[in-house]
Amino acid sequence: MTTDRFINGARIVLKNACVLRINACPGYPYLANTRQSGQLQIINSVMMPANETIAQIISNDPRFSILSVALDNLGILNFLNQSYPRTLFVPTDDALIAQLGPRLVDCLTLAVRGPLNNLLLFNLAEGVEYTSSLSRRTYLYTMLLSYTNVYTFPNGTILLGSNKVQIVQPNIPASNGVIHIVNGLAIPPSFNFGKCQQLVPTAPPPTPAKPVPSTMASSPSSGSG
Repeated sequence: MTTDRFINGARIVLKNACVLRINACPGYPYLANTRQSGQLQIINSVMMPANETIAQIISNDPRFSILSVALDNLGILNFLNQSYPRTLFVPTDDALIAQLGPRLVDCLTLAVRGPLNNLLLFNLAEGVEYTSSLSRRTYLYTMLLSYTNVYTFPNGTILLGSNKVQIVQPNIPASNGVIHIVNGLAIPPSFNFGKCQQLVPTAPPPTPAKPVPSTMASSPSSGSG
């Protein structure tokens, strides 16, 4: 039996679901004379430190161009470049367009403050939440200062929010947190899509075409008397 844990995005395998305590776990005689001073974890690969921030990962990946623009215009992207640990749930451009439609995507890219701040902060959490910890939660406290639902299923599927968006690519490590790719934005219960749409300027009506001036008639030639 193995138990999954994650450190910096790397999966840790706990042999026989036992945390190997130095001089305290049976079956490892070579540790018998070792001073008990900590824990030994067995992993299945060498862990490489993340060297990009959440903001850098989002900005450098063309799949997230819509959210990158929205986060930048609202000042949140700069916040995600700082050292404070955060967890970001981010959909790709294709997922956003499928979820919201072109007009609400325009609302995002125009970065109307107020309702959009609330929408984006609802998909951002304080601290580092890998799926190993998310799967033990039923609620997650977001940067909107409100809770979002967390639903975990036996097959490992994790859904977020009352609209139940799904984590489709989990545990992307960053130097200041972790990113989970989701198939849409989790929507706060009080979010008003209509208000957001009203703030998007409508395209001006087309300018009427100017009438083409008619060809002037030739002046009649003067006749002889």
